[in-house]
Parts: sequence; structure tokens; C-alpha cells
Amino acid sequence: MTGIAADAVSIAIDAEAREGKANAAMSEFLAEVLGLRARDVTLCQGAKGRHKTFVVHRLSADEVRARLQAALEEHQQR
Repeated sequence: MTGIAADAVSIAIDAEAREGKANAAMSEFLAEVLGLRARDVTLCQGAKGRHKTFVVHRLSADEVRARLQAALEEHQQR
């Protein structure tokens, strides 16, 4: 994770952008960071583009932001 803005999160994934591999890696990464199961994070827009929209189930928007912010801060301390 490289940054968080008011309406977006910047994430760099080291996965091939073919056959949905990068999308799957992004979904798995988000689920792991948020402490959810993979099926709780769903790509709903941008499957073939650089900008993607995911739906996160089981957490409020505030909880998602807080967990992403905590993960980014932890990553930056390394």
C-alpha cells in the first residue's frame, strides 16, 4: 500500500495483469489487510483498468479506512 486519499487507496501489486491474476491478488491483499475472508472483498468495477472499485462486506466504511490507515502506517515503519 502506497497511500490513502479521501476517496482512493493506492496499492502496488506484484502480480501479472493477465487472466485476472492481478485482480485476484488485489482482492486477497485487501481481505488480508482488513482481516476478512477473501469472499468478503469483491471487485465490482475496473476489472480491465488501472482504477478499480471493490465492495467490502462486513465492515463499515469507517472501519475499512481505519484498518487501511493502520496497515499503511505499519508498512511505513518497516
